[in-house]
Amino acid sequence: MNKFVTITGVVVVGSSLLLAGCGPTDVDSLAAKQTQTQVKPGGQIKLDGAVNIRDLGGYKTTDGKTIKSHKLIRAAELANLSKSDIKKLTSTYGLAEIIDFRTDSEVKAKPDPVIKNVDYIHDSIMKDNGSSTSAQDMMASLAKMDNPEQFLISANKSFVTDQQSIDGYKLFFPRVTRQ
Repeated sequence: MNKFVTITGVVVVGSSLLLAGCGPTDVDSLAAKQTQTQVKPGGQIKLDGAVNIRDLGGYKTTDGKTIKSHKLIRAAELANLSKSDIKKLTSTYGLAEIIDFRTDSEVKAKPDPVIKNVDYIHDSIMKDNGSSTSAQDMMASLAKMDNPEQFLISANKSFVTDQQSIDGYKLFFPRVTRQ
């Protein structure tokens, strides 16, 4: 069963992570020898209605394996995907599942499109304080802060230390690593 997962708002605020074509025959802790053409790790995927979409294939794991291309993808907000974007994600990358890390407020403000034959799971990683984590809103907030660097350090630490995040990852990682 091929699966493609989208995760929105993890580690990099306002971003997404997508897992594509993951199934029992081609996942070994999300790492295996690449069967497709060599890709540059983090290579950009051009879409009309979303930015900063990257194929994470090509990255080496600590055990010396390589994440396959078209399997693990990170993305920014998906609310404005065009029909051609959806076709590209479903046809080229085998999109079958979206895991959305955004808060309830973010999902309500800019919901992901409903895509036929694609499962959607909302798995909020961050505490919902009602504020937006869009790049534009985040930049405006950071510009007003006395110490934006410390804020970002603390925010990124909270993605792995807050109970909300820990509980969210407990839902997420078994879905990613299932074989």
